[in-house]
Amino acid sequence: MPSAYVLVVHHGQNPLWGDDWPEVRAHWPLDWAVAHLNHGSYGATPSAVSKARRALLHESDVNPVRWFRRVLPGAVREAREVIRQFLGAPPGTLALVTNASAGVSAVLAATELGVGEEVLVSDHAYGAVRFAVERAAERAGASVRVARLALGATDDEVVAAFAGGLRDCTRLVVVDAVTSPTAMRLPVEGVAAEAHRGGVPVLVDAAHGPGMLPVDLATTAADFWVGNLHKWACAPAGTAALFVARPAAHPVATPIVSWGEHDVPVHLGRDRDGRRPRPDRRRHRRVTAAPEHPDRPDRPSLPDPETPEERFRHA
Repeated sequence: MPSAYVLVVHHGQNPLWGDDWPEVRAHWPLDWAVAHLNHGSYGATPSAVSKARRALLHESDVNPVRWFRRVLPGAVREAREVIRQFLGAPPGTLALVTNASAGVSAVLAATELGVGEEVLVSDHAYGAVRFAVERAAERAGASVRVARLALGATDDEVVAAFAGGLRDCTRLVVVDAVTSPTAMRLPVEGVAAEAHRGGVPVLVDAAHGPGMLPVDLATTAADFWVGNLHKWACAPAGTAALFVARPAAHPVATPIVSWGEHDVPVHLGRDRDGRRPRPDRRRHRRVTAAPEHPDRPDRPSLPDPETPEERFRHA
């Protein structure tokens, strides 16, 4: 048996994308000499989004004081509102974070763990998330319980595995929408239903959700949900969202205390966490240049970004 398989498809015969593959491929500045098969790890930014990013970079560089004081706060609110509607989240439940791992860490920091208590994860959890859970548990004198899932397990088997891992001392369940190492789509609603029977909140790691799966956070059973927008939603790297279903019951605060402490949703100050390097700050604005969800026509289209000159006229 050969160690690798090569599929040769001539123009006009592409079974995946159709006859317009060259036109579709041209929207990304990726190296044509490389077959990019791993979009999930880091994503790839379309050329139009990169162009919008460069325009915002220039705008902030030519007048940093104006950018940070007059432009950025409103731009972040605008981006957050577009993302909120895109994901179907109720008002006041969504905040911007740098990636899903950052959102997970914020939720873990807000989770009160005690000696002898537990966090339940699966053995298909993303490595960085597993590390964050282990660190939080170690600091509190708690422990991590692992639900074992067979590769290709049915939805009922997955739910049963999580249900079997719940204990009276379980304080949080972390479940993946799509597992990173094994590409399994897990029944998060069923897992959440079992956890909620015992009053245990659920964090859904949907790093691969936005742009790949239908997302409607208004109807999700998750108490917390994190998703990346730099993967299948085609935003620049460093763009992600944290959803908290009931901010009053589960307040989440960023570990970085700064000027945004009291003026963003779900008490998450990461939208404005001090003067971080400007490229990191601008990506939250740049997400508005990403394409609309291909499978959710009810979601609003993401507006084309204004040029710096247009932004100056509107300010």
